[in-house]
Amino acid sequence: MNRTYNLTAIDDPLRMVSHHLLDSLVVLPHLPMPEAASLADAGSGAGLPGIPLAVARPEWRVVLAESNEKKTAFLRQARSSSACVM
Repeated sequence: MNRTYNLTAIDDPLRMVSHHLLDSLVVLPHLPMPEAASLADAGSGAGLPGIPLAVARPEWRVVLAESNEKKTAFLRQARSSSACVM
């Protein structure tokens, strides 16, 4: 999807894992929230860290907020392509 939307400078899949995915998930131990917790990702951009957190903690309600229409279009597409609720 990065080729279509061009939201990040990193285009190598292995670097995406370490620089985006793992960086997003590193905060999990510092978020000791109950199962029915809500989390807001303000200025979501490319959906980081919101999307990886929503996938890792499907019991949380993760709200992604973004004002840029191009980025919002990407987030909507990611949501419709995913089984997770964001």
